[in-house]
Amino acid sequence: MTQYEKDNTDLIGEISGSYLLGLVASFKNLDVVDNVTFPFDINSLDADSWYPYSYLVGTINAIEPYVSDSLLFQAGIEFLRIWYELGPGKDMIFSTYDWLHANDEGQGYNSVARGGNNNQIGWCKTLSYDEKAGICIIENVMPLRGEYLRGLFYGGCQIFDDTVYVQVTSETGLYLENPNFHRTVITINFRLKSIQDFDTRITQLTMHEGMSLSSQEVDELIWMYKGLKNKYDIGVQYQNDSIELLASSFEKISKFSAELKDAKEVAEAANEIKSEFLAMLSHELKTSMSVLRMVLGAKQIDSQKRETAIRAINDMNYIIGRTKYVEQLDEGKIELDISETRIQETISNIIDNLGSESRFTITENAVPHLMTDSGLFSIVLTNLFHNAIKYANPTKPVTVAASTVKNHGNSAMIEISISNYPGKASWPDPDKVFSKYYRHPKAHYITGSGLGLYLSSGIARLLGGHIDYKPDDEQVRFVVLLPITPCL
Repeated sequence: MTQYEKDNTDLIGEISGSYLLGLVASFKNLDVVDNVTFPFDINSLDADSWYPYSYLVGTINAIEPYVSDSLLFQAGIEFLRIWYELGPGKDMIFSTYDWLHANDEGQGYNSVARGGNNNQIGWCKTLSYDEKAGICIIENVMPLRGEYLRGLFYGGCQIFDDTVYVQVTSETGLYLENPNFHRTVITINFRLKSIQDFDTRITQLTMHEGMSLSSQEVDELIWMYKGLKNKYDIGVQYQNDSIELLASSFEKISKFSAELKDAKEVAEAANEIKSEFLAMLSHELKTSMSVLRMVLGAKQIDSQKRETAIRAINDMNYIIGRTKYVEQLDEGKIELDISETRIQETISNIIDNLGSESRFTITENAVPHLMTDSGLFSIVLTNLFHNAIKYANPTKPVTVAASTVKNHGNSAMIEISISNYPGKASWPDPDKVFSKYYRHPKAHYITGSGLGLYLSSGIARLLGGHIDYKPDDEQVRFVVLLPITPCL
């Protein structure tokens, strides 16, 4: 049992791993959770397992402070898309009618939460449904806020091409029986298609033949317009919130840059090494900030520009995140949380998160599980994998192998090697490779902080092991050695 579970034993019930993974993915796909600190290792979640209900509460509490209502709404839509396209949705619903009746008896939510009564694990049920009036009312009691649920039910009504209009509203209040819950009443106003092949009929209309429409067709067209107008308004609100988020991030980055400049002036007089670092950091942030200025200065921000801006922010967050971890490492403020760690699973998850599966060749060996800090172990491998991708020859694979070896004291150790053919950045200096702020002169065309290997080496020592640089005649090679059971 982790410390987080020990601190939250008052929360009754269990939540499915697939639900937790879908929840995290719905925000991750919108680039929302990159800098969120979760109270447990999300990379260890298994879709077929069940977890303490506190994991759901902790996940929501970790994410929601960072997102606006509009982003919550979009994340709800994304969750439903994941559930339908990648989960069991395609085998459960086949029309908007099916979706609106999916919680008639609470069966939808009850399939992912168990082990407690309604006041302990929540519920979701249909209060009323009137197809003629085009209204469905659903009551939901659980930790998620109303905007996420509003997006979820809106997304479910957009899967099938059988509606011309959907509008979802919600009212959220406190649920006195459980302070972790909200009581949300979702009202879905909808109109199902009443004319078959109406899109084709509209497409075939021309000015020359006259645009005569029956009263039923005119009515259908009005509802189609209302539905499209609603979609447009949702899109505009999401775009405006995204722009506001970018502007806010730019303002914070500008402020941070100014603070760095002031700190640099102080550091130059006190510490030559720190002044060198600040100069490097300012240089690495400059490109990303220029990208943000370009995007924010555009008259219209399309999806491509938005993705460019998000990548720039992620680059800066990556550098700043490493800097914070190094500060904690140097000040001895990193605390260990030892638990069983599945090595091959961790390696696969990291590679998946990097989005570069095709670049890696994994040598599969049977290795025991590690007893170590899973989060810190992931940081070590993430830095090494990330460096390998950035600095390797892009036409050659990065090879990862894990095995069991004996150290000089005959104790069992886990050895993980990461090998790559050098790219334009060439071979690192073996005498400086783990030094703070070191970067090869040929590597400055790539964004980086010079802290990744220094941080990974320090964490490896904290975990009772070490990292060695062992190149051969053709490849750059780093070897991580960690004890199977820590002696801390």
